[in-house]
Amino acid sequence: MIEKEDIFIDDNDKIEINVVGYKKRGESIIFSIGNKFMGVIDCYKKRDLFLTKKIIQDKKMKIDFLCWTHSDWDHTFGMAELKEFFDENTHIIVPSGFQAKEFRNFLEEDENRGYQYEEYLKILSIFDELDYEHYHTANQDSYYYSFSLRKIGSIGDSDKYDVKIYAFSPISKKIKEYNCNHIKSVYDKNTQWYENMNADNNLFSVGLIIEIGNKSKVNKICLTGDLNNETLMTMKKPIREKLFLKNTFLKIPHHGSKNSNLIFNFDNKKMKFNYAACTSFKSRGGTLPSDTMIDEYKKCGIVHRTNVKDSSGYGVIKYEIPIMNDDEIQVSLYGDADQC
Repeated sequence: MIEKEDIFIDDNDKIEINVVGYKKRGESIIFSIGNKFMGVIDCYKKRDLFLTKKIIQDKKMKIDFLCWTHSDWDHTFGMAELKEFFDENTHIIVPSGFQAKEFRNFLEEDENRGYQYEEYLKILSIFDELDYEHYHTANQDSYYYSFSLRKIGSIGDSDKYDVKIYAFSPISKKIKEYNCNHIKSVYDKNTQWYENMNADNNLFSVGLIIEIGNKSKVNKICLTGDLNNETLMTMKKPIREKLFLKNTFLKIPHHGSKNSNLIFNFDNKKMKFNYAACTSFKSRGGTLPSDTMIDEYKKCGIVHRTNVKDSSGYGVIKYEIPIMNDDEIQVSLYGDADQC
């Protein structure tokens, strides 16, 4: 558990979620509470556009935690540059077993030193500088934060809102052994290592749950990374229901792929949310999100995508969720983002 002192807030402070996506690929989420606490989940940039960095710069805040859900390139590029927003209180969360010694050994041996290789090497070098207390590998039931928000001027526990942040994947009991064996089996000097590693990275993808509220009302935010069906099916039904039902905000997993099918696990009469957001992924193998999947999610709540339009090459969806009152959630759309 990361030690964190309680935070004092006022009526104007809100939960803010910025979902960043690009035309072809890329996903990043910036989560913040007022100007007092911020977490970044994954990173991506285009060579001429780095929206994650711009949003952080505009907030003029340091990063409290950075969660690297998995090492696919569309969740990674630009992450090394975020170091400038670290301070002595920044914590890193990565999948369990991800930083195996074998992984680093192969990096150091590889001769295909393209810009992707260099990015991963920079990220691992930053992680090497962290002490044990600031570096966390996510297990299936890892708790990270438990602290309270208190209204300025309140006495005792009046106007207190509890904050809990925890991880719900990967499959922690098996993942380290699998990771080491997987790296050994797929590494091939004739193929760039990062292409091989991407084959099964979704098995490693970390998801986060953020709960903020009191006895009368709780806002639950579910950030799913690239959670896939294989991992979903290892979860017992009560766990799946606890995680994925009745969320204030849901990040639709794996760019709306059928391989990450929450609708398959719950009929849409049970799976409800206030808002959900989806990013895109385009490759020679096809285009995500799946229109069929989006149509199913739309039966459960209001859905936005970062790539509804096709003019700007990027999309940002900003959600502002009130903490201390019952005001409506505010949604702002930028670039190609829009409601489905």
